[in-house]
Parts: sequence; C-alpha cells; structure tokens
Amino acid sequence: MDPPARPRAARALRRRPRGPGRTGQRDGSAARTHARLRPRDRAPARQTLLAAGPGLHAAHGAGRGRGSVVDRPARPAGAGDERRVPFRVPRTRSGARGDPARGGRALRILAAACALWAPLPAQDWQDPAVLGRNKEPPRCTSTPFPDPAGAARRENRASPWRLSLNGPWKFHWSRSPEGRPRGFQRPDFDDRSWPVIPVPSNWQCEGYGVPIYTNARYPFAKDPPRVMSPVPENWTKARLPNPVGSYRRRFVLPRSWRGAPVYLHFDGVKSAFYVWLNGRFVGYSQGSMTPAEFDLRPHLRPGENLLAVEVYRWSDGSYLEDQDMWRLSGIFRDVYLLRTANPQIRDFSARPIVRPDGTGLLEVEVEIRNPSGGTMPAARLDLHLIEEGAGLAPGEAAQKHLSVPALPAGASVRLATSIPAGEPRLWSPEDPFLYRLVLVLRSAGEGGNVLEARFCRVGFRDVRIAGGVLLLNGRPVELHGVNRHEHDPRRGRAIPRARMLEDVLLMKRHNIDTVRTSHYPNHPDFYDLCDRYGLFVIDEANLESHGMGYGKASLAHDPAWRAAHVDRVVSMVARDKNHPCVVIWSMGNEAGPGENFAACRAAILAIDRSRPIHYERDNAKADIDSVMYPSVAWLERRGRMQREKPLFVCEYAHAMGNAVGNLAEYWQVIRKYPRLIGACVWDWVDQGLAAKTAGGVSYFAYGGDFGDVPNSGNFCINGLVTPDRRVTPKLLEVKRVYQPVTARLLDAAALRIEVENRRAFRDLSDLESSYAIRIDGAERARGTLTLPPIPPGARAEVAVPARMPEIPPGGVATLDLSWRLREAALWAPAGHEVAHVQFVLAARPPPPPVAGGPPAPALAIHRPKAAGLPYVVTGRDFELRLEPESGRILSYAFRGRLLLSDRFGRRPGPRFEPWRAPTDNDRWIAGRWRAAGLDRLRVENLGFALRRLGPGMVLAESQTRWRGRGACRFDVRALCTILGDGTLEWRFRLEAAGAPDVLPRLGFVLELPEELAQVEWFGRGPHENYPDRKLAADLGRWRRPVAAFAAPYLRPQECGNREDTRWLSLRSPDGYGLFFDFPEPAAFSALPWTARELDAAAHPHELPSSRRTVLHLDLVQTGLGGASCGPRPLDRYLCRATHATFAFRLRPLTPTASDPTELHRRPFRAAPAAALPSTRRSGR
Repeated sequence: MDPPARPRAARALRRRPRGPGRTGQRDGSAARTHARLRPRDRAPARQTLLAAGPGLHAAHGAGRGRGSVVDRPARPAGAGDERRVPFRVPRTRSGARGDPARGGRALRILAAACALWAPLPAQDWQDPAVLGRNKEPPRCTSTPFPDPAGAARRENRASPWRLSLNGPWKFHWSRSPEGRPRGFQRPDFDDRSWPVIPVPSNWQCEGYGVPIYTNARYPFAKDPPRVMSPVPENWTKARLPNPVGSYRRRFVLPRSWRGAPVYLHFDGVKSAFYVWLNGRFVGYSQGSMTPAEFDLRPHLRPGENLLAVEVYRWSDGSYLEDQDMWRLSGIFRDVYLLRTANPQIRDFSARPIVRPDGTGLLEVEVEIRNPSGGTMPAARLDLHLIEEGAGLAPGEAAQKHLSVPALPAGASVRLATSIPAGEPRLWSPEDPFLYRLVLVLRSAGEGGNVLEARFCRVGFRDVRIAGGVLLLNGRPVELHGVNRHEHDPRRGRAIPRARMLEDVLLMKRHNIDTVRTSHYPNHPDFYDLCDRYGLFVIDEANLESHGMGYGKASLAHDPAWRAAHVDRVVSMVARDKNHPCVVIWSMGNEAGPGENFAACRAAILAIDRSRPIHYERDNAKADIDSVMYPSVAWLERRGRMQREKPLFVCEYAHAMGNAVGNLAEYWQVIRKYPRLIGACVWDWVDQGLAAKTAGGVSYFAYGGDFGDVPNSGNFCINGLVTPDRRVTPKLLEVKRVYQPVTARLLDAAALRIEVENRRAFRDLSDLESSYAIRIDGAERARGTLTLPPIPPGARAEVAVPARMPEIPPGGVATLDLSWRLREAALWAPAGHEVAHVQFVLAARPPPPPVAGGPPAPALAIHRPKAAGLPYVVTGRDFELRLEPESGRILSYAFRGRLLLSDRFGRRPGPRFEPWRAPTDNDRWIAGRWRAAGLDRLRVENLGFALRRLGPGMVLAESQTRWRGRGACRFDVRALCTILGDGTLEWRFRLEAAGAPDVLPRLGFVLELPEELAQVEWFGRGPHENYPDRKLAADLGRWRRPVAAFAAPYLRPQECGNREDTRWLSLRSPDGYGLFFDFPEPAAFSALPWTARELDAAAHPHELPSSRRTVLHLDLVQTGLGGASCGPRPLDRYLCRATHATFAFRLRPLTPTASDPTELHRRPFRAAPAAALPSTRRSGR
C-alpha cells in the first residue's frame, strides 16, 4: 500500500518543530519518537510496551547466567559487512551446513574467534538459495488420530497423537548474532538463570528489543540478500544489529510414542531459525507465515528430551516480508509434536466438484509414505464422507476402499479416486454447510487394524470465472470484503484463537463476507473458523518486497530469488488447499511484476486448478484484474469495459482515523456492472500496541512511539475496529452499505416500497421484516412486514400496512424497515439486525418567520459607563453580558445559573470557525489550510451596535473580520435578536476572500460549562456521521453524554459530528440547560476539547483535562473521503462556500420546559434590517 505523495509539508496534518528523531522524512523515520512523548526522559527503554507476560529484560542484561555468552555492545557501522568475508560454515556429510557447536575443535575455535573480532560470516539466513534444511515437504493441515471415531468428531488439536509444546520456554535475547549463547543447545547447558517466555509470542511484546513499524521501507540497509550491512546511526538496527532469541524447552516423550515416527511442527517463526534436539542439529527454516516440520526420529530419546531453537530477527527472507505492519519476531504460532503411523498418510487433497445438474463428486488424492528404514507391507485406505458432526458408527462402511501397495524404505505412493456425493448441500457464506472426509489407513485385509486416521472438512462449492464474472456454484457473487492483519494489542502477531473468533463474529455481524489475508497466510485456525462460519478467503502468500520498488531492482525479476518466491506460494497452497472458504489464491502483494510470478502461477496450477489466481501488481499473470484505491469515476469507466477478466478492488476506503467517506458511491458503481466483483476495505483492525507512558498511563502505540527508526508513524492505524476490537462508526457504515437486503421507496403517500434481495443463494425467509413510522422521532406506527417469496437477486413490491400520518409544520416523517434473524445463527443471536433502511417520507417546512409574534417580557439595556465594561441586557429570569467591541457573549445567566461564561479566559462565543483538527484523510489539503492560517485566525472588530426594536426585543449587530495569512480573510456580519424570555436568534452572513478553494468547515463554536454534559438532538445518529458517511446514521431523536461523542481514534482528530440536525439541547443533571435549533438542517458536535487541542495531541492521553463542552454549530463541513491513501472526497462533499448565510436560535431550558420538538416548531422572528454599513468595500 503506497501512501500518497506529500509535497511541501511532510507533516501537513500536525505542524511540529523538528528535533532529535524528527527528520521530516516521508517514511516517518522521525514521525514521533517516545522522546517527544516524554520530553523529560529521553531514554527509549523507558517508553514501555505493555507486555502480555514478564516485563523488560533486554535493558538489564537478561540471561547472563552460567554457560551463556554476555552480549557485547553493537559494533561500529561497517563491522558486519559480510561481503568482505567469503567464509561459510562447512557442510556436513548429509549436505546440511553444520553448526559451529557441532564441528571439530579447530572449527569451534575458528567460529569463536570470528564471533569475537571478525565480521560475521555469511550464513543460511543471508542466502536466498537456502530456504530450509531437513524440512519436510509442505502438506495440508491435518493431524493423525489413532482411531476413526476421533477423526470423525474431534478437532485436530484434540488428538492424543498431538503433543503441544506451547507454554513457558527458557529464553535468552541477544542484540546481535555475535552475542548469542554458544552451546546453548547442549542438554548440559545451565539455563537456570534464564527467564521464561511464553510460546507462542513475539519477544518484543514480552519486553525484549524494540517493535518497529514501517510501511514499505526496510528497517535494515537495502542490500539483498544481506541484512547486516551498515545503517545510519540513528536507526534502531544500528544498536540492535540483528537480535537473536535462544529458546530451550524440555519435554517427555509419551511412552506409547516410542519407536513411532515423530515430527516437530512450527506453525510460524519469524524470520529464520535453527533447531536442535538433545544437542543434535535437526534443521533450519525461513518463510515465517507457513509451517516448518522436521522429522525427529534420529534424535529422540526415551523419556526427557531437550529442544533448542535459535531465532534470527532478520534474514534474507525478510526482503520478501516487507508488509505494512509491525516488524516483530519470535516463535509466534503454535509448536507441537505429531506422532504418526508407519506407513503414514503424509498429505492429501479433497477437491469438491459440483456438476451443472446439482450432483457432487469429491476428488481425493492421497500420498501414503513409508518413513521407516525397511519395507512396509501392503495396506488399505478407507474413505468416509459424512456430514459434519455426524460421526462414524462402529463398523460403518466406507464409501471407498483403496489398496496401498507394499512400500520400500522412504518410498511413497499417490492414490487417486473420487467419491460420489449425490446432491450435496452446497457451501456458501450464506449457508456454510460442511461435510467431513475421514481417511482411515488400515493394515491389509478384512477387519484390518487401524494404523492412522485423519480428516478434513469439505464444502461443496464450485468457483470459476465466466464472461468476466466471478461465479460460485454457478451464480454471480460479490465480495464484500476487508483486509485483515493478524494483530493483538498485547500479543502482536501471536493472536489467540479467541481473538480470531471475535474477528469472525464481528465481520459476520457487520455483513462482511470476504477476508483477504493481507499479506500472508493466517494462522490455520482462522481458516477453520471461516469454513464453519462462512467467510470467503482470498489467501495471500507471504510475499512482499515493496521496499525494492517495482522496477529493475524488484526481486521478482531476479532468477536468484525465484525459488524463494515459488516456495512461499507453494507452502501456502499446499497447506490450505482443502479449505472451502479459500476461493482465490493471491500470489502476494506489492512485490513488483516479473517472471518469478510466472513461475509462481505455474506452481499453483500444478497443485490446484480449482480456484482463480490474483496478484494486483501483475494482472497479466493473474485470472483477475485487480486495483488499489481507485476513484469512483475510474471504477465506473472500467466497469463499462468488456473484459474476460473480472475486476476486483483489493484495497480501497483507507480506514485511517476518521475515514471511509463515499463508501455508498463505490458500491452503487460495483453493483451496476457485473464485471466488478467487489472490494476489500483497508483494513480491519488498528495495529496499535498496548503501551504505557513513564507515568503509567495506558495507550495504544504506533510507529515511533518506542523510538523505532525508521518508522511510518500512525500509518498502521487504519482499522474499522480498534486494537481491542471496539466498533467504530466506520464499521457501522460498512455494515449498512454491505447489507444483503435493501428497499426502494416507490410511493411515499401510499407507503409502497420495493424490496430487493441482494443475496446470491438464499431467500429472505430466515429474516423477520418489520416497519416503523415516526414523526420527529416519535413512533406513530409499528408492525410486521409480510413479504412474498423473494428469490436471490430478485425484487418484489410490498405495501406497508399503515397509513401516512399527518405531519405538523416543521415535522419530518420517516419510515424505517428492519430485517432481523428469526432464529439464532451460529454467528449471531435471534433478533440480530441484518439490514436496515430508512426513508424520509415527507418533511414539511417550518413555519415562516413572523414580524411580531406574542409579546415578550420587557428588556433593560445597561450601556457601559466606562471603557472596557460590557453591555448588559436583562430580562425576566436572565442576564446577558456582551463584549462592547465585538458583541460576543461574555456571560449568559438564567435564573441564577451561569449557562455561558468566560471563566476559561476565552469568550464563550459564538465565534466564527472555519478550522477543524485535520483528519488523516485531510492530508491532501491540510497543508494549504495551515498555509492560509485557518488554524490561527486573528479577529478585527469593525463595528458593534445595540438598539431596541421594542419593549421586549433588542438587536445586537456586529461586524468582524477574521484574518489568516496572506490575503485570506472572512468577513462576518452577525445579527442577534434578544427577546425578553431569554431567547437569542442569531443570523450570520459570511463572505470569504483569498481563502483556500476548499475549507474544512463553515460554522461557529461556543464553549459551555462542563455541567451541560447531556446532549439530546433530532438529526442523524446515534453515532458520529459526516456528509459522505451517513448512510448508517438514521434520522431520529437521540441522547448521548458529551463524553460519548468522541470516536475512539488513536490519533486525535476531527470527530463527533452529527449531520442533518434540526435541534439539540444540552442539560445539566438538574435539568437546566440550553436549546439550539435551526431553520434549515445543520451539523453539530459537542466535545470536551477544541479543534486546536485535538490537533496538538498525538495520542488521546495527551489531550488536556477539560472542564468545558466545546459546541460546534456548522452550516457545512467537508466530507472525509479516503486521501490518507486514495482519492479525496467527491466534489459534492467539499465545502466551497465563499458567500453563505447561517442562522440558529438559543433558548434557556428548565426542568419543566416544553418538549424540544414543540420548541422547534415555534417560528423564528423575521430578520430585522441591518444598521451597520457593509464591509464589502474593504479589500475585495
């Protein structure tokens, strides 16, 4: 994902002075260090990551026990330039390079000397030709069981032939390979002083080393395949050249496993590692996101065994793992032992076929291997295809029996067959029905003994492309998707299964049906959940070399890296080929075009031809055209084109901060053209890490907060949910846009609608339809909506069984339609709302302004008797004090309660305000806003007059000029009609000159006492909404405390807005307060902070404590768009006004005041004639 270019102002969103660690580089190498967070303590180690386990060890010499080698300081730049030393560790007889600890005495002496004073020799982890040593070939995810019943009913992790090695391991952390403990793999090595670390985990999340966040820039010198080349001295890598984690774990081999084949399985280790068992070298692996498996038979002992693992943070594989994410290290996925039979089911594939007549066939291919040293007799393979959850009865006959020939030592055989499935129930996200294939290996003959049983889940579905359209089971489908990084705020990439399930449930409940595993294969458990709960998966290979660019330097062009490219694709496809949820293979992300991807495509097709292939950077080598961050107009032009390939938007709607504008417009286009098959929002979760300040304040950290250099700042904070999975308003908009049911209003008076079933496979009978009619938010009618059968993709006209109610002047009638689950589903309870549509049936204009109106109580005017004293207007129960120069309010008291005051050292307002704290998506224009001085306007008072219009009516008139930088200015004429009951009616005329062509907002701001903290309004809500993100925010009468108005964005910015507001009130606990209403719908927000305070803070905990409510009343505000990485807001959502008028009314409220709806229906007074001269003459 490429961030947009940021000309002129590298930090347009927050203008800050540069200092140590703030270089202004575009990649954010100094975007924010923890030193800026804590100016009094510049020691990086003090800005702590909130660990899931023990605290910091690295800074205190952790692991310096007997038998270990004490870490030495990082060498000067250049000391580790491997290019000067062509030394390699000699190969052993088996062809694998030996470890220095296992070689002869001379080799050990030489290795020790090199470690102490010579540049580090080249190793496997800096050689792209070495992808592993002694690794088992990749295979599908499966676990052997000793009995068919277990394989038919239980989960893989529940097999008695699987021994988990998760849990506490002894651990030593070194800053560089030179400091790693030699000989630690020996059983007699003394590790008693070593701390323990949980496995799985990322060691940075446990207090060792520094998390680094970069988007595309490598955090090491770009010098492939080397990762030890010199870097600038301010980089994190300069002081932590290549940290190494040394792990030790003892386990007892079950007595029943003795003599059986036993394999060591790592689901994920980053980025490269060596393994020893009982001091003997087992193997080496790199490629972090797919399994590494090793045969332990030559090294196992009866009873206790010692497993030792040496993990390197950086390797040549890191050049292909340049994904936009935190760079974390360690054994971060499950580790376990597998016992198998002899012979064994080594691998198998189960490919479902769905014929045009609806019948099904399961094509099965099985590899049987003899891992022993002698010939194995013939055997038999039984295949059972059963419904998931059905189990196998004792003696139940298999659908297929295959003969397995006798196999010599080390040999294997592939068997292929097919199983008829009748007319199977088909799998889809709407109905993810599963079967289970159980494979039972027996000794030959009738009643042969069970040797081993395995299983995989099967979903019968057919994926293909025809006529430029993506088809599932013969029907066109749309992909309503998100991109998902594996991220947990405390555990980093070591994401627990419970967190995976939480993600799946949240996605299903918000109408997301597609996940792109950006940008690597996810934990195997995630695919099981997607199979079961019903999510399409675009499975993406762990292949991104973004930092090398897309030109000649791209590793996709280099034949020396071809094997590494292919290995990563093959390991993914081999592992995940049996999952029905996987409907598209993606060869990687942003790794450039090149012939290496032609080799990747060929390798995929050699394994699986049942799924289309995707790769956004080289569409010519894929079955799908793919694009990132197009504009709506571009997408429409491409949708019209006739192509044999469908077009998929693999990334769009960059959800960074306050974002996801004009999502509805994207899907209007996608649904218009069959060739457009869907899109995936970037991305699912904010990648914030749980951290604490030196003062113990918890917060979510992003790039630079740990002193990591280089870094990309908060570019990792772009999720629809927060790191702890709180739902944001962005996700609610996604739910509404993606919903599978919608409706169109045909006749408002007759209440006739057209309901559309957007599903591809199911009707709407599982949903309960209902309606509600409201006037100004008050319910007038409610009932069940009876629908005719509506097949998938069809529409039907329906009459709402109600009558259109009478609408009073100024009233708004709405029709709400809702579709909820009749019964509980696996992913949501009964009553969960799947879809919602709201129509405005009618909106009557408010009563016209009146010239007179009922008599108001008398007013008294007290003019100042000396310079600097205020004007005072008093009436029944209220007192208003006005600044003599500008007419702005100094205080407003009602019945002795101060409802507006200047006790904070600022006039409470209303104050003209064109500024907002820039959102992350404002970076396309925030620099221009700052250059025009919109954030620092200076006011000139051009005139103020106060005159009586009658006994109970006074007019306050003012003219002010608000100057920015250069020629930028705004002239504001304000007329305030003051009535004897305390009502203030404001009218403003705004004229801009020399200002940017697009403004953040046009409106006014008031500062209210903190006691006015309970907000009620009629407008869009209840959650935050903006001009281009309000489809999911319904018109209604809502209530929220001020504390709930700020959305949980990890970098403070503009937030809390509510559109299409007719009226609002703010009350104190005793019921007194202020009421505001508008003759035309407006927008407002109520927050504890000003726009400038939001803009100045880098994290929420940096916002100042507040004793006020900051109320924004806006005529218009610019939309959100997606320009943090994508297009700016659509033109119709830009604030371009140069001349505007705006009005609102303020009334005091008592506990017994009339209902706000009734107050709003009262007419405004007619605008009085202005008395002050116009300001047009000046500088126009």
